[in-house]
Amino acid sequence: MSVFPSQPRTDLVRLRPLWYVISLLVAAAGLYAIFTTGLNWGVDFTGGTVFQYGFSKPLGATRAQQTALLDRASKAVAEAGVTKSAALQVVGSNTLSVRVGAGPAEAQAVKGRIRDALARALGSAYGQPQDMGTESIGAVVGAELRNRAIWALIVGSVLMVIYITIRYQFVFAIAGIAALLHDCLIMTGAVALSGLEVNGPFVAALLTIIGYSINDTVVIYDRIRENLRLRRTGSFEEIVNASLWQVMTRSIYTVLTVLFVLWAIFLFGGSTLHSFSFALLVGITSGAYSSIFNAPQLVVSMQRLRGGPVRVARTFRAPLATSAPQDAPSPVSRAAAPTADSAAAQGEEGAAGPSRRPGKAKRRPAGKRKRRF
Repeated sequence: MSVFPSQPRTDLVRLRPLWYVISLLVAAAGLYAIFTTGLNWGVDFTGGTVFQYGFSKPLGATRAQQTALLDRASKAVAEAGVTKSAALQVVGSNTLSVRVGAGPAEAQAVKGRIRDALARALGSAYGQPQDMGTESIGAVVGAELRNRAIWALIVGSVLMVIYITIRYQFVFAIAGIAALLHDCLIMTGAVALSGLEVNGPFVAALLTIIGYSINDTVVIYDRIRENLRLRRTGSFEEIVNASLWQVMTRSIYTVLTVLFVLWAIFLFGGSTLHSFSFALLVGITSGAYSSIFNAPQLVVSMQRLRGGPVRVARTFRAPLATSAPQDAPSPVSRAAAPTADSAAAQGEEGAAGPSRRPGKAKRRPAGKRKRRF
């Protein structure tokens, strides 16, 4: 049984320097954006204050109306001079929540400016805003959230390394983690370039990307392992290339189904889900690329560094079939060798009458049929 495609395919493994260059360029652009532009840390990380304002009329009956209202309110708050990590959200039917990066000392002054700006922008249509409450978020809470996010990434990466090492090999685990770091770097750089706020949903999107990307990588690893067991000849590069082409359609279709939903959320989900869906769009697209063009290629490169061209027969041995003892006759020979009783029976049958025609041998009963496999 051959694991190679019936028609010639592009050798993806031979082109791995090209995939490395593309990944390095995109990752370098992300690093440049992070160090030059910086991340727009939200209130969840830097600390700040959350103001809630109530209106006498509902703030939009549909998602489109709420999105238009939030755009008008954001422009009004920005014109009032409150631009430091300002995030607006409709809570319930007639309450508007405004999160700003203001400390307790300046909270009262900022609160009055926001109320006046909202009254000018929305008062005629929804009534005058009323103070519903104020909540302060300290910087200690933001630092704790940031530390927990970092520890979640570290612990998740270590557990994935252990699992992949036990199930496959250590080089497979290192390649998978390198692909994950590539995806996280690209997603973070895209968020830095877009200027979107880095908050709690961004951390959730980051962890989602890690789980989704490694899942696609493990599927490819599993196909490589299956083909290694089926084939005893051929180079390791050839088997990896064949495995990639066998799972290519499955990977593309799976990613497209997810991207369709994310595009719908990004376009029609409103401003509250805008940053979350954008991060997932970039991360899942990058994860699909790295699972096919980075992780398996890194495995091949590391295997070559370990000992040159890797042959399947030397590195991954398949179990050999157990041969029968030499002195024991095979089932076919035993069936073909005539016994004395059968020879005598054939002699008696020849003397009594004509023999059976070839091909009309008497069938064995169903209960005594020999199993061939």
